[in-house]
Amino acid sequence: MAGKEGYDVLRLIEHGQGCYISSEYVRGRPMALQLKYQPYLSREQILEWISSIQRQLEQLHKCRNHPCYQYVNPYSMIISEEGILYLADLGAGSNEDLLRLMRRKSIREHFLPPGEPYYRRASVALDAYGMGKTVQYLLAMSEADPPLGRQDVAKLQKFISHCLRITSKKQIQNLSETRKYIPTCKKQKEINDRERKRPDPGNTGRKALAAAAVLLLLSAVVKEGFFASSEKEVSQAQTREEPAAAPADAFAAGRERVRLALAYFLELKDYGKVLEVLEPVRKEDKEAELLSTLAEYLTTPEEPDGEEKENLAGQIRELKEIVEIDKTLTKEDRLQFDLCMIRGCQFADTRECDREILRLGEACLESGLLEEEARVQIQKDMAVACEAIGETEKAAEFYVGILEQEEDPGQKKDYYEKAAALYEQCGRIDKAVETAASAAAVLPQEQSFKILHIRLLCQDLSIDRGVCAQTIREYLAADPGLGESSEFQNLKNEYGIRVEGEEVWVGE
Repeated sequence: MAGKEGYDVLRLIEHGQGCYISSEYVRGRPMALQLKYQPYLSREQILEWISSIQRQLEQLHKCRNHPCYQYVNPYSMIISEEGILYLADLGAGSNEDLLRLMRRKSIREHFLPPGEPYYRRASVALDAYGMGKTVQYLLAMSEADPPLGRQDVAKLQKFISHCLRITSKKQIQNLSETRKYIPTCKKQKEINDRERKRPDPGNTGRKALAAAAVLLLLSAVVKEGFFASSEKEVSQAQTREEPAAAPADAFAAGRERVRLALAYFLELKDYGKVLEVLEPVRKEDKEAELLSTLAEYLTTPEEPDGEEKENLAGQIRELKEIVEIDKTLTKEDRLQFDLCMIRGCQFADTRECDREILRLGEACLESGLLEEEARVQIQKDMAVACEAIGETEKAAEFYVGILEQEEDPGQKKDYYEKAAALYEQCGRIDKAVETAASAAAVLPQEQSFKILHIRLLCQDLSIDRGVCAQTIREYLAADPGLGESSEFQNLKNEYGIRVEGEEVWVGE
């Protein structure tokens, strides 16, 4: 397939409020292959492609019967010789090889959400998820010249985050919701006009795409030999001379490298790329050096020994001290560093680092910059850290706080169980009873919480037996099968519970 020169692609024609689908043949190659050979792109080109992906998918969803594209990934995006992005026509027999490639596990697992191992169903939310992952890939595999600005990066982070909300009630219902997160540029109107006025493919001449060289291969794909190239090609493409920067420019360039590395660290968890980005500045920038050291630990497959954990904890301490006194950092920069240090502390797994997670997590929560999903993740990290250092009541409180935002019933069940067990462990039986009662009300299908609530009430002799009996009576009326369960039979024997028709007695 690497030698193929053209593809059948979709041509989407808007008419009023609707859209029609046509097909045409263009000479070009998939985005994944294009970025392998030509990763250096202008800022305008990158933003044009992102805008084009969003626009074409939105147009497709407007077509008759509102079809979804389903296979949204860098292999279904065709880049023509003129640099225009198209969606491959996956219904065309000529694209069968492309379709087979995208169904391989090494491709699917990168662009489908957890719990969706195959391209089986189509939906707007799944198209949005694939779009977010494709934009992540584009940003990771390309190098903008001039670089994307801080506002560009911030907007695109929101764009990606919005697209990836696949399990939330806030998942995307219409792709028009994402349009506002795509940065604009001075040439955007010119680019849009050019795409609207592009000639028919029969009259299209061959032109070279204005991009320079190869930066990096997609490791997961190269392992299977897709689009592989020789080392000579890579090294030649990566070699280019750059003028020496003035001190102020060098400092600014170094800062941008650190910010880019933070994005790779947190968004993509690509620690090898963090090292690559920071290599030119790690000797001059202490923060870059310490962040590189942290990334090196995280790329090590072996579990660190005691001495290595202590060394890592020391590196995190030093990085925290430097970040605290660095007046050039923005509030957003400090948040990113704090999140990186939390990840490092989790890897170090020492009592000191567990306490540091609580301090860093508190600072992140107080920053006011975290989105809801990120806040929940920080609370989870802090709950685990509290458990590790024996602060069980505080850990339980974090789990209860998470419950207010958690929507998945399976996750709710886990957090209710954790919170109730921790409250009971630290002697807060009143809180354990309250948590069990809440769980039984919120998840009535889970008999285990009714059993837990009954046990906690019956074992506390300070609670009136009439209250215990009334609670049991209500549960049995709502869930008749509860009385036949082995767990309830055990409680009857242990606490002297008698049931006759609708009447219940406890300990008599």
